[in-house]
Amino acid sequence: MQQVRRRMHENSVNTYRTLDTHTRRDYILTAYQDGEALTDRQVKNKLHMSDMNEVRPRITELVTGKPGIPKRLRQIGKRKEGGRMVRVCALIVREPEQVELF
Repeated sequence: MQQVRRRMHENSVNTYRTLDTHTRRDYILTAYQDGEALTDRQVKNKLHMSDMNEVRPRITELVTGKPGIPKRLRQIGKRKEGGRMVRVCALIVREPEQVELF
């Protein structure tokens, strides 16, 4: 079986190497701090970003969780926007653990 290789443009590779994904994820989480459920486009607009590709991959990481990246968002549904179905995500709210005092 022959392996299929995908090639990325050199500028894409260079951009990815210089991207601080951790900082971008934290910045994206600030859009959800008021408890509102948002689409990816609403996050982009709220944070005054110019391109959906600045938010969509980081939101996907926060929804799916990966090694070293805890799940911080959950997809709560879909909504029709501009003739397409888009995801709606919200912060995962964790209740503080109760500690038994006695």
